[in-house]
Amino acid sequence: MNLETRTACPLHERANIPAHNSNPITSSSLKIATMNCRGLRKSNDPSSSSQFIRYLRTHSLDILALQETHADTPQLQDLFHKQFQASDSLWSPHCGLVCFSPVLSFSNTVFSVCGRIITTTISHQSNIFDPVSVSVIYAPASRNARYVFFSNVLQGDFSSLPSNPSRHILLGDFNYSYASHLSPRSRRPQAPDHWLSHIHSYYVDGVTPSDQAALPTFHRGTQQSCIDYIFISRDLVSTQSLGRVHYIQPTWTDHFMVSLRIPLLTSASNNDTSAIGKGLWRAHPRLAADPAFCKLLTTSISRTIATFDDTVPVELRWDALKSTVKQTAQSFSRKSAFTLAKAETLLQKKRHGLLKKIEHDPECANVISPQLKIVEAQLTDIQQYHVETLALRAGIRWRELGELSPGYLKRTVATRSARQLIPPLLHPTHLTLSSTRDEMLDAASTFYKNLYSPQPVEQGAIDDLIGAIPEHLRLSEVDRSILVSPITYHDLLEGASRAPIRSSPGMDALH
Repeated sequence: MNLETRTACPLHERANIPAHNSNPITSSSLKIATMNCRGLRKSNDPSSSSQFIRYLRTHSLDILALQETHADTPQLQDLFHKQFQASDSLWSPHCGLVCFSPVLSFSNTVFSVCGRIITTTISHQSNIFDPVSVSVIYAPASRNARYVFFSNVLQGDFSSLPSNPSRHILLGDFNYSYASHLSPRSRRPQAPDHWLSHIHSYYVDGVTPSDQAALPTFHRGTQQSCIDYIFISRDLVSTQSLGRVHYIQPTWTDHFMVSLRIPLLTSASNNDTSAIGKGLWRAHPRLAADPAFCKLLTTSISRTIATFDDTVPVELRWDALKSTVKQTAQSFSRKSAFTLAKAETLLQKKRHGLLKKIEHDPECANVISPQLKIVEAQLTDIQQYHVETLALRAGIRWRELGELSPGYLKRTVATRSARQLIPPLLHPTHLTLSSTRDEMLDAASTFYKNLYSPQPVEQGAIDDLIGAIPEHLRLSEVDRSILVSPITYHDLLEGASRAPIRSSPGMDALH
């Protein structure tokens, strides 16, 4: 098997595609995951592919490794890059690496000619952690081909993997159970001895503790096994690492997603070097169809109206009502989102518990299997809800500046809402870098004060302009009185009734 390597540049540089989605790293960890997607395109059902990709985006990953992508053309690679809304991505016919964070970048990328290995270096644009190398691997399924593959991986001058790994993450679909060779009952090794020895000497399973049995990552019918792994070099091992196996509905793939959160930032670099904006918020349209929310909103609006005094101008009343609606929607949405996320977490834990019961006592499988199917069906419903919500968000057409292209608008909104990491600012007065929140606010305020200084207008010039307007173009007395009359509640209702269905809410998230 030919494992000669070649280098490559990131996809968005090759194809000149703007990065438009992100998950900025603002904590002290890197969240990475691996998944065999069983054909990312899914030509038999294109809508299933879109839903699958949307759901993967909900996990707020920094890096996602993919296997069995079938991304064998530049057109497909560009399509997947856009669908993932990636900041950066690397593709081969067998593998893929997707970066969702705009503060991370790929470099020193090496592809094996067979397309089954991609190795790259991940760096932070502000250098808040030392670079980390990552290798995604997709081993052949047949034992003979897999033996040849692993026999050649570490040999020759063109090896795609480091011989003495440091700060290295090795992940993907290995197509064999790593735990089986550790068992004394194992008679037929599934990989060459020198490969197994290399993994044992330099790496640690980042997801499964050494004293626990690995959860299945592959299922087909009644067959289950653990063949997907995230190995980390021993210098990255931390007690704070958090690994998980996520159930994925079988209509998308017969593998589960394996994720790992790895602490990378040191105490010296984990300081306040950035500020996080509040982002862009919009009320979810489905709230209007929720009876519980409608009841809560009616009560909140009634309480706000009861506080109005007759002397309060109509425009201030409207602003107060909008503020009430926004606060009510945000509070209700946060509780609902927390409940849904908590339910998914509890269901994943319950599923893991049921699988462990079956593992410890196979005779109880007939009793537990119906419960397991119910839990997996509930997880499928929650995942489908996430997909439908993301599809709804992706379909909104914003009209703030008269834009018409849905693709452009989607990228624009995603960029505005996701780019919350502000790099240090140069203070215009002191000419020093401002890194703390207060310093950056002062630098920004000073900059914009100096940028624009209003000048008084000449009333005589205004009078001359008004006096030059022809008489037939001037408003009548009746029109003038209507124009300056106070806005009534009925005026607001009439104006709202004329608003197009797809019109944009204002920056306060309401019409």
